[in-house]
Amino acid sequence: MKRLFLIGSLIINISCNNSIQSPVLKDNNERLLNDSVYNSIQGYWGGTTGEPVFYIHRDSINYLGEHKSYKYIIHEKDVVVFYKNGPYIMGDIHVLNDTLIFNLPESGVTKAIRKK
Repeated sequence: MKRLFLIGSLIINISCNNSIQSPVLKDNNERLLNDSVYNSIQGYWGGTTGEPVFYIHRDSINYLGEHKSYKYIIHEKDVVVFYKNGPYIMGDIHVLNDTLIFNLPESGVTKAIRKK
């Protein structure tokens, strides 16, 4: 009887733990997503024609024509760029083939092409 109670308690405990994601696992999943986004957005980007406009490093965005660089972080699927006048959000950023796609507050969906 005691053994049956222990086995039942163990099964219930395992079931409960599987249905609720632990904070550590959630942090690890977010870190993996962030690493994936970091890796996919790094490189030179610009318009459909011409030279690259900006270069995304692991920790900053360098605007080539202006010779300025700004730190950024990734929060979920948004890139938060820290300009001198305050943070700016490039929302829902992702890469499809060689196209960087993101939402800007003032103009909506924006695309940049990977330059090699």
